[in-house]
Amino acid sequence: MWQRFTERARRVILLGQEEASRMDSEHVGTEHMLLGLMRENEGAAARILEKMGVTLSKVRQEIDAQVPPGGDPSTAEPKLTSQAKRVLELSADESRCMGHNYIGTEHMLLALLRERDGLAAAVLGKLGLSLEKTRAQVVEYLVPDVPDLPAPEAIAPSVPSPGTGTAAAEPPPPWWFRKLFPRWSK
Repeated sequence: MWQRFTERARRVILLGQEEASRMDSEHVGTEHMLLGLMRENEGAAARILEKMGVTLSKVRQEIDAQVPPGGDPSTAEPKLTSQAKRVLELSADESRCMGHNYIGTEHMLLALLRERDGLAAAVLGKLGLSLEKTRAQVVEYLVPDVPDLPAPEAIAPSVPSPGTGTAAAEPPPPWWFRKLFPRWSK
């Protein structure tokens, strides 16, 4: 799975380890990964968060207010907590659900919000982010300009159901389809 992470996503994990060390923590939690995500300011996630009004200083302030200072500085490399490991698994799931063959910072951002037991989700929630709003921003970032394409009916007309002579009722399209193609979703 590690090979599917982009260079920026890998850097986020390393920056998270740096943040854990800076805070004298023996473990890398979701809060450290969030700080790493913010510090990797060239990634999609940092740009999306910036657009949503979330800054590194706001995130750091919220985390510092909720995390007590660590004990003695450790010389060992900080290890991932179970929540941070789950974020990596959820990142892969986000990538798969979007049909991507890579795991980027945008997938990590969504995974941080999905891992509700982590401090990162609480901090982002306190700053006004929800999984739904953030997912919509990710989709908009990844597909900013959808061309004015013909309606789906013009491409593939509906096929009548056998023996009825009328088209079968189709379920509504998923949320991301409605976001990308609003005029086709009516």
